[in-house]
Amino acid sequence: MATYTGLVIHQFKQKYPHVHSMADAGEVLLGPWGREIFGIAQILFFIFIMASHILTFGIMMNTITHHGACTIVFAVAALLLSIICTLPRTLKNVAYMSITSFISIGAAVIVTMVGVSITKPGMGAIHYTTDPSFHKGFAAVLNIVFAYAGHVAFFGFISELKDAKDFPKALCLLQVSDTSLYILCAIVIYWFAGKDVKSPALDSAGPTIRKIAYGLAIPTVCISSHLRPYPLS
Repeated sequence: MATYTGLVIHQFKQKYPHVHSMADAGEVLLGPWGREIFGIAQILFFIFIMASHILTFGIMMNTITHHGACTIVFAVAALLLSIICTLPRTLKNVAYMSITSFISIGAAVIVTMVGVSITKPGMGAIHYTTDPSFHKGFAAVLNIVFAYAGHVAFFGFISELKDAKDFPKALCLLQVSDTSLYILCAIVIYWFAGKDVKSPALDSAGPTIRKIAYGLAIPTVCISSHLRPYPLS
């Protein structure tokens, strides 16, 4: 579904080259009201993405420093860092940051998988339910949706490509790589960590491994939040 809808966005962009954001698309679909509705929705989505990363930054710093009393200070620091790193207004200015972010999270996830395979905090304790509560069911669905929620930036990506026709190839590479990573990490971490797997999953490893994983993930936590909401200015 994520791949198909991404291709539809590409087709829409080809037909309406002036569209650079969801707000522009809303105007094409529903006129001025559509622009306002889609624009507000896009801004709210960006705000909650940034909030998620700021929260993760606070958790990361608490884990590394063992200084939980400074959570608010860490959150403010993350906010200021986000403002500074979001100043470049085009994706070409953050391309190298995205490469660093990819290497960072890849290393952190590998260390976490190795860590849980050694410590085995809940090996084989698989738990499932056929009657989840509304809260758990809704959260599970949102986790999947959020994992593939990059569509809000697709118009901006296509706008900055040298050849917009290359977007389907980039999209397919994205979906194959991220889906493979999601499946591999989920199986390995859930099998060894059991039903008590933490969120973020990096918390599932032992105390020492967890600090190492978070240390490796610092570039990702600091950078990835600034890469998601990049519409073309």
